[in-house]
Order: sequence, then structure tokens, then C-alpha cells
Amino acid sequence: MLYSRKDRDISRSYPEAAGLVLEAGLVVDGELVAVDGRGRPDFGLLQQRMHVAKPAAELIVRVPVQYVVFDVLRRAGRSLLSMPYQERGAELAALSLSERGVVVPDSFTDTPGQVVMPPKSNTASSRPSTIAGTKPSPTALTNPRDVAEQGSTPEGR
Repeated sequence: MLYSRKDRDISRSYPEAAGLVLEAGLVVDGELVAVDGRGRPDFGLLQQRMHVAKPAAELIVRVPVQYVVFDVLRRAGRSLLSMPYQERGAELAALSLSERGVVVPDSFTDTPGQVVMPPKSNTASSRPSTIAGTKPSPTALTNPRDVAEQGSTPEGR
């Protein structure tokens, strides 16, 4: 099942992502992304799919989504949150999700945090630059409740 950051079941809204078969008890942290004709994330496109409870086949074809998974939060019924991020990354790689159509981006464990995410500032010249013309995603998932999972909800239901 696929849950939003507000713990709403959104599986029917995104059948192409919800149809992924994951192992029972696996909870992953990720984000749904719509890409433009050049393969770049486009939040405006994603908005066309948001809050559509049962998208028509035409909408699914016109605005397909990709599921981008960043982290593994639970596996085989146990929380992995106490493990270092690098170790959870190894767990994520071992799942071979990219073979099932899930996008698993590279992580930056060997890069200083301020390079990837510069400190916020009030001046426009110090704002983070965009990569390849894309805007930073306003829907980045930063909360463990922002999960998609197979078999149970974050609360173990």
C-alpha cells in the first residue's frame, strides 16, 4: 500500500506505484515524481495527479509518475532507524528495487552536508542553485511517516 505523509492511503491515486510488490514488513521512504518530456522532475505535472482519487487511464498515460525511494525504515518487522544512513543505504541497494521500476538515486554519504544542502540565508545570492534546471522539490519527504509500504502501516496496522 502507498501512504501519504498525512497517513492517507493513496494507492488508488497512483496505481503504477502502488502495484509494486515489495516484501512483507518492508517500509520505505520515498517520493512520487512526475517528469517532463526531457526526463526532469516537474511538480506542476505532479499537481495534475494530486488529489485525484481514481485517475482515468488517459491521465495515468499523460502524467505518469515514478516512485523514487531514498531510504529503508523497516525490514522484516524491525526498525532500521537506529542504523547509520550508510548502512540503510546498503539495505536499500540489496533490495534491487531499480529492477522493478523504482528509482533509487545515489546518496551523498561521502560529501559534506553543506555542499548538498547549503545553510538557509535571506539573501537571494546564497540560495541553493538548481541542478540541470530543476527546481528543488517542495514535496521532499523528510518525516518517517512519509512512507510507502507493503503489508502494514507505519504504526504496524
